[in-house]
Amino acid sequence: MKQFRIIKAYKALIKLGQQDLPIRLAFDLFKIKQALQPQWDFQVDEENKLAAGAKVDADGTVTFNTPEDADAFRKKLSELNNIDVNLKVKPVRIPLSIPGAVLSMNDIEALDGFVVFTITEKGE
Repeated sequence: MKQFRIIKAYKALIKLGQQDLPIRLAFDLFKIKQALQPQWDFQVDEENKLAAGAKVDADGTVTFNTPEDADAFRKKLSELNNIDVNLKVKPVRIPLSIPGAVLSMNDIEALDGFVVFTITEKGE
């Protein structure tokens, strides 16, 4: 599995984790988040190292001294995102009928392989 997939899933889990969910589901999602946490921490550390020579504006915009520095940053970031990670997690089953639960289509895509969305007997 590629590093960038883990990072996208982690972000979607954070979003999902901000919602009130049944306790068992919340616990299962928490366990997946724990499994992804080391890769998230690694990503943040590496991105900070890569951007160390750059200027970061108050709005979060990163500016490099030269176009070559920016290109080198993009190349290294791409290499970081494409690292193969041997990570196995048991997907969590989430019913589509959880009242009030909200995710974007991109979040659902990011959670593919980590979450299995299920349909209830009522056809919801």
